[in-house]
Amino acid sequence: MSEKYMFENRPISGMTWNDLQEAACHGALVCTKERDVEKAGPVYKLRDPCSEEVCYVFTDEAEQFSNPYRTADEAAEMSHKYADEL
Repeated sequence: MSEKYMFENRPISGMTWNDLQEAACHGALVCTKERDVEKAGPVYKLRDPCSEEVCYVFTDEAEQFSNPYRTADEAAEMSHKYADEL
């Protein structure tokens, strides 16, 4: 079964990362480490246990989530770009 992107029909705002982090901290989203990214923050898969929708985020140097991405590869690429800009 193909995974459905959590934000297919929802807008991403400037605070979406915070909403995702809060939901993961309170158990409303299942958060699993997908992979480590060399010289950058790791990528996590977030899954809604009710709808099975997913998205991927990376964490920054303060362990805060990024805004969501469709794939782990996209999140890893953006994590590298973010780290390069520091």
